[in-house]
Amino acid sequence: MDPRDIFALIRRHALFIAFSGLIFMAAAVGTTAYTDHSERGSTIFLTIGMQVQEIGRADIYPTNQTYNLVDEFTETIQGWLLNPAFTSRVDQMVGADVSFSFRKQERQNIVVTLQMGEEVDVVRASNAFIAALGQEIQTYNNSTNTPFVLALSSFTPYETQPQFKLNALVGLFLGLFLSRLR
Repeated sequence: MDPRDIFALIRRHALFIAFSGLIFMAAAVGTTAYTDHSERGSTIFLTIGMQVQEIGRADIYPTNQTYNLVDEFTETIQGWLLNPAFTSRVDQMVGADVSFSFRKQERQNIVVTLQMGEEVDVVRASNAFIAALGQEIQTYNNSTNTPFVLALSSFTPYETQPQFKLNALVGLFLGLFLSRLR
């Protein structure tokens, strides 16, 4: 078999191969425009701690027990984030619908991902979420006489755009591959 035979096959069916590649590419771009929208949000990193009331010798503090208490309190905070009342309080503070997901990282850290619409300011929404969580911790501390605090909080805003170029390229290659199967 001569390797040049493959080029003869491609020359004979060049119009069909190009047309099917363009059809699949257009379908991929159209599907992306219809279904994929830009997404705005922020990733919030929270560290929960326990405030020491008075300074003393370091050996009088049972660090392992305190560490375990804060770890268990982090589990409690995860329960608060599932509470619909907390979600509606955050939405009310932001002034729009904000959805969030979370996961515990390490023992005392929680990573929260906020997602919001185009009309919402990402910085304001992130600060409102942190403030709402701080109020919730303060209410808990007042009720139970405990010294838990939101030790560190930082957020990183992000915005993702629809993947037109990638989907067009995938559609083109899919069209070329499927036209070759004919």
